[in-house]
Amino acid sequence: MRRSAVLLAATLLVAGAACGNEPRQVAEVVGEAVCAIPAEAEHYGAIPPAELLPASDARPGAVPDGFEPVRAITCDRDLAREVSEDMTATFNEYRWEGDLSTAIRLLNGRDRAQKECVAHSGSRAPDLWLIDAAGSAVRARPPLDECGLHRFAAILEIRALEQIERVEHAVRFAPDSAARWLGCDGAQPVPVPGESPPRTEPFHVGRTCTYQQTGSGATTFAGGRIDYARFTEPLEPFYGPCSEVATRTVASMMRFPGDGGGLAMVVELDGCRRVLADGVVPMQASGELLAQLD
Repeated sequence: MRRSAVLLAATLLVAGAACGNEPRQVAEVVGEAVCAIPAEAEHYGAIPPAELLPASDARPGAVPDGFEPVRAITCDRDLAREVSEDMTATFNEYRWEGDLSTAIRLLNGRDRAQKECVAHSGSRAPDLWLIDAAGSAVRARPPLDECGLHRFAAILEIRALEQIERVEHAVRFAPDSAARWLGCDGAQPVPVPGESPPRTEPFHVGRTCTYQQTGSGATTFAGGRIDYARFTEPLEPFYGPCSEVATRTVASMMRFPGDGGGLAMVVELDGCRRVLADGVVPMQASGELLAQLD
């Protein structure tokens, strides 16, 4: 009988865990909230801004009993897809005020029982802090769904409150790390123009990589962004003559409707303001193109 009771208790314990009934870890109360820099910034060795140092190692979890927050902070998990000329990229911290009771209830929900799920990235919850009237803070972690992803109900509840402030933080990359993060070459690609005429249909570009010419004729990465821009003004052949040397250029891909490959191009932002592409005669950069890329 005793053996049967022990086996039954063990079975119920395992079943409870499988159903997601195990208690959650409680968040640690610390003296202040400090946003974590996005993981991609850390992966590429970016330096955090001074206001986010030292980094917080506060234990995340459910909101502790008796902790009474009066405001919340959410911190972006991703960088803006742009690197400035000074090799910085930004992310935002948002500060919220209002009734947090519903958010706390949702934050303290149980993790759901885990199961095998079709692989997908899902949405990542922002770094989330709750702050009480004395300035103490907890790093709150939303409960997990059955696929091990954060459940967003509490985040949406907080984002429905009054946003009282937005703070922009900037991390700083080494130039080669910034180029790798954006998917750019460390030095400007050198296209080889040809005799084919320019295509006249509209095109779009996505990733753009900016380069600065040095006195020795070499180029250095000077920033870039990942964006979508569509251009309808056709590019005309460049008729010259022109001997001016460009000091700033942008490399990108011209992508045309129905053409999956695209055409690599370099746009001169000054000098002769040409567009150079493999196999195509040099083209004159349009005002539309220069205004978007410069």
